Amino acid sequence: MIHHILLFFEDVFFLFSHSLSKGVLTPDEFVFAGDHLVSTCPTWKWGSGESDKLKPYLPKDKQFLITKSVPCHRRCKDIEYNNAFEKLVDDEDGDGGKQLT
Repeated sequence: MIHHILLFFEDVFFLFSHSLSKGVLTPDEFVFAGDHLVSTCPTWKWGSGESDKLKPYLPKDKQFLITKSVPCHRRCKDIEYNNAFEKLVDDEDGDGGKQLT
């Protein structure tokens, strides 16, 4: 699955490198990239959204992308807050420092 995602982003980079340098995709590029993502990664689907929030520059059935049922190999309780992964740094002036997480 990760391999498919990497290939997708490689394709998108080469297809849209002019747009990516500006950080913006045109609506047509977004739809094209979304179609490619949906066809290569089965957990991704197009969403149509609520009729009063549709963007006129996108197709009605391709308003946003959503992913569901992505397998997670860790249980929620395993990734809950744990201060063992934090470290106090830069406490030289006695203001409490900064917390790295």
